[in-house]
Parts: sequence; C-alpha cells; structure tokens
Amino acid sequence: MATEVQIKVSPDQDTPPVRNMKYLKTIVLNLFLIIAPSVAVALLTVRLDKLLGLQSYNSTFAFALGVLFLTVGLIFRFWASFAFYDNYLAVLWMKPQQSLVTSGPYKFSRNPLYIGIIGIFLGAVLMAGSISGIVLTVLLFLAWDVWVRFGEEKDMEKTFGDTYREYKNRVPRWITLW
Repeated sequence: MATEVQIKVSPDQDTPPVRNMKYLKTIVLNLFLIIAPSVAVALLTVRLDKLLGLQSYNSTFAFALGVLFLTVGLIFRFWASFAFYDNYLAVLWMKPQQSLVTSGPYKFSRNPLYIGIIGIFLGAVLMAGSISGIVLTVLLFLAWDVWVRFGEEKDMEKTFGDTYREYKNRVPRWITLW
C-alpha cells in the first residue's frame, strides 16, 4: 500500500492555491495508483483468458459500458477525495482518521472511494473484453466487503461510537440504486 505524503493544512491556511494543489494531487494519484494499475491488470486478464481458452466478448456495447463504469468510478473517486480534503483529511492515510465525513458522496454510500475503484476496474475489464477480469472484479468486491464489514466498520464504531452507528443505520455500506 502506498502512503501519501501529507501536509496538514488547517482551515485558516486553506488558500485557493493550496486547495488547487490538493485537487491536482488527487487527479495525479488516481491516474498512477488506481487507473494505470486497473488497465494493466485488465490487460493481464485478457492474457489469462487466452491461456484458459476463454472467448473475448469485445463489442461496442461492452466497450461503451466500460467507459461508463470507468467514468462513474472516477467521478466517485474524485468527489470522495475532494470531500476528504474539504474536511482537512488525507485520502491515502494508513492510520485511522479523526473525523467522520458524512457529506458529499458519503451521504449516499459509506465507501465511495472503494466504489470508485471497483467502477474503474470493472470499466477497464469491460473495455478489454475479459471474462476472467469480470470474475476478478467480483472477487475483489467480495473481499472488500468482508474487509469493510469485519474490519473497518468495527474500527469506525470504536472511534466514533454512536455517531457512526447512526450514520451506519442511515447510509448504506455500498450504494442504494433507488
């Protein structure tokens, strides 16, 4: 896991140039830490499909659907990252955060950063036409669900107590489609 170099900026130091640098950093980090690896793994799954003798499902529809998922995934990642920065938190921080973010995309999902990654990865494998990539995406999602359910959520309850439990009762773990 990568650890972000973080310069803590207090609200009184949050000037437009500092905020713009945070947003630019978010875009660059997502390009190199999320999008590029997703595309690389998608291309590897195409090779895996060939080794397993699986037929590619390349089509204009699958490609367009992939672009849609990738775009929505990016929007979720950026929106969730910006919500963290608006609350003076780091996005890639390997320690527990000290504030509970419930605004922006966090009003609709408790895990929009993960939804973004899944969307980006699913988009990349759909664009590549990889059957094993779709299977890998499902497995990744299931692994994250276990991690979030039995790891992160327990930590959040310990850290934020009743505030988190109320938020958890109000906002779905992943997302409600209706």
